[in-house]
Amino acid sequence: MLRQLLLLVFLFALGETAAQYSWYEPGSWQESQLIITRDAINANRFAPRVWMPLSAKIGLTDTIAASHGAVRGISFSPYFKTDNPESADNKEQKNGFFARKGMFYSWSDNQSKDRSTLVINPIINMGVGVAGYDKPLMHNVRGIEVRGNIKQKLGFYTRVTENQTYFPEYVNRYRDTFGVVPGLAWWKGIGKNGGTASLGTDYLQSVGYISAALINNAASSNYLIMSAGHDRFFIGQGYRSLILGNASAPFGFLKFNTKIGPFQYQNIYGQLNGYAPLTGNTLLPKKYLTMHRGSLEFEGDYSTLEIGFSEMIIHHRDQGNFDLDYLNPIIFYRSIEANAGSKDNALMAFDVAYKLPFRWRFYGQAVLDEFKLNEVKKGGWWANKFGWQLGLMRIIRGRLGNGLVQVERNLVRPYTYSHSDPLNSYTHYNQPLAHPLGSNFQEWCMRGFFQPKSMDKLRFQWAGMLAKQGNDPWRGGLNYGADPRRDNDFRVADNGVKMLQGVASEIRSFRLDMAYMVYHNLNLDFGLQWRKETGLYQSNATWIHAGLRWNIEPVNNLF
Repeated sequence: MLRQLLLLVFLFALGETAAQYSWYEPGSWQESQLIITRDAINANRFAPRVWMPLSAKIGLTDTIAASHGAVRGISFSPYFKTDNPESADNKEQKNGFFARKGMFYSWSDNQSKDRSTLVINPIINMGVGVAGYDKPLMHNVRGIEVRGNIKQKLGFYTRVTENQTYFPEYVNRYRDTFGVVPGLAWWKGIGKNGGTASLGTDYLQSVGYISAALINNAASSNYLIMSAGHDRFFIGQGYRSLILGNASAPFGFLKFNTKIGPFQYQNIYGQLNGYAPLTGNTLLPKKYLTMHRGSLEFEGDYSTLEIGFSEMIIHHRDQGNFDLDYLNPIIFYRSIEANAGSKDNALMAFDVAYKLPFRWRFYGQAVLDEFKLNEVKKGGWWANKFGWQLGLMRIIRGRLGNGLVQVERNLVRPYTYSHSDPLNSYTHYNQPLAHPLGSNFQEWCMRGFFQPKSMDKLRFQWAGMLAKQGNDPWRGGLNYGADPRRDNDFRVADNGVKMLQGVASEIRSFRLDMAYMVYHNLNLDFGLQWRKETGLYQSNATWIHAGLRWNIEPVNNLF
């Protein structure tokens, strides 16, 4: 299932909006719409990744265009402003059921300043498909979302869905191997396939949080925003993230976003779970994520450059408590980790995003788990644990329609994200916190999106990946460095460690989707996917699906 259910919170202070996004799946239609829309409205500014808060400096029209109804609606329709009760320009009294197209129930106190709002939407996603000739696929999702704000000072969002899904075989294999469904936590099986494996998956998912603008100077676009709740995050400009992605389940968090002129700073304190069989009535072991990212933006007449630096620490204590030393929001965490005895898992990362003329965007990331330049020159030292990403995106706006094309290259060395203490691995609920493949892989990702102007309710998207990975010969066998969940003290060697060592595997996957909006936020979906895997697991399958979606993003599993 598409990993992040709709999570949106509206933050308001001093009559200006500052919306926070963390739910847009990279590569989804919603994210594509957001990028294209923001580029069209304010073509001279680089559109930052959706995890970053939108400020009043971007402009009220741009802020509204990136809001809930806008991104889920038709790219350039006028209702961007008029269809959202959060809009400061929307002074018309429209309360009640279907008072606004995109909302089942909406209410606003109709004040131009300090406006309170409430929105309630049902969620439905019904779909069927077939893999090969005799393997049925199905998803049945029902739920509700509630969002709003109180006097434009406190924003809130919650979403609950009940789900029954028959995933493709490779997702079920992941589920049965690691005990979790990608992007999910607790689940139970439906039916049996002539043995112990379950055909389907039943799960309940709930996410939500509150946010408040502690400081918001609308005139200078400086702010300090605090959020707390249960969610996941994505850092970067790419289809994937090597820093913090959305491949794992949501987690409890406390987050601060700060902006001072061209400088932006984010702190995330998260409570994660180690892994144990999800049998119920069992308290899972706890560990904690502490991370911060600072970025500086340089604006020119024709280009914009953003450079970011991140630090991430995974730690746990014997008593299961959070180490209070990591609460310092501005210190270098590596110094705390070293002074504590270097028991924790410390990582650093750099990212860059550069907007070029003619709507080209270049971006990249580099993550360092451990790194010694002398050993890199020699080659093959096991603890040279690092990864990098390079990507290029082109936004298309023309007479025929709007779209984008993107190509991306990812590479992660063996044993990256792992630790000598498996509980300190860079994982949550037995799933990687960054790239879904873990480590010891190289990958090409490509995607495209198009929305014709003549039929702006119709949307096309394709996405593909080509990945090579060196895997362990079996679960619990020799550790070649692909699985960050495993103790890296049991590595195969200290030197001579090479990329793609182990059992050579290759994944080729291509996906084509089409959606037609028959009514606001009510979509008819059609899709085709092909996936071939060689090496440790042998599979070659094609499946098609069709469905009906209301107020929810489409299902997507590309890994």
